[in-house]
Amino acid sequence: MACPAKSWVEWVALALGEPLTVHAKPGASSSEVLALLAAEVPAAKLALVFVGVNNIISWRKWRRDDLAADLAAILDRLPAERTAVLLPPLTLGRTWAPLTYDPRRVARIRQARADIQRVAAEHGAMVIESPTFTGDQIWIDGVHPTSTGHLAMADAALAALAEPVRASTLERGHAPLRPDFKRWRAQAAARFFLTQPAPGIGTWLLAR
Repeated sequence: MACPAKSWVEWVALALGEPLTVHAKPGASSSEVLALLAAEVPAAKLALVFVGVNNIISWRKWRRDDLAADLAAILDRLPAERTAVLLPPLTLGRTWAPLTYDPRRVARIRQARADIQRVAAEHGAMVIESPTFTGDQIWIDGVHPTSTGHLAMADAALAALAEPVRASTLERGHAPLRPDFKRWRAQAAARFFLTQPAPGIGTWLLAR
């Protein structure tokens, strides 16, 4: 039986046999994740936090949001026995398209990682290093992990948490690929390559 793609937190919950509550949404910045949290979050055995990616890749959100303050407020609201914060990967947004996300991307990544590590240490939270995505583990935009990438993230989290199980060894089905997947992926890659220079230059100039 085929199964739909799961996020890395879903795989961690499945591997540990624990229920999962998600306090996030796709594309959310750190301030938006904070806004999604209730004033009082129920206690849990484990809290997994992954914020900052959307702050980093958007100069608008990076200028508007204070990632360190948002993360501190998020951690203050999570009454868990164990809390772990996943770092944004150093390769976030790296693609073969020119000027992707503007030339200040790398500086934002480094600053975000330093701030996240500092805030996590202040709150007694574990810091988990993101895996190095290779091959088919990351989508062509250099930001979104594929299903295989999410499995790698789950395995990295489980290893850091000293759990004996790995998500990649769980019994799972494989969702069928569309018949023209290879051609569709090549077309998507070509569109990304051709359209990225304009947004890249635009965000660079507007951020200066």
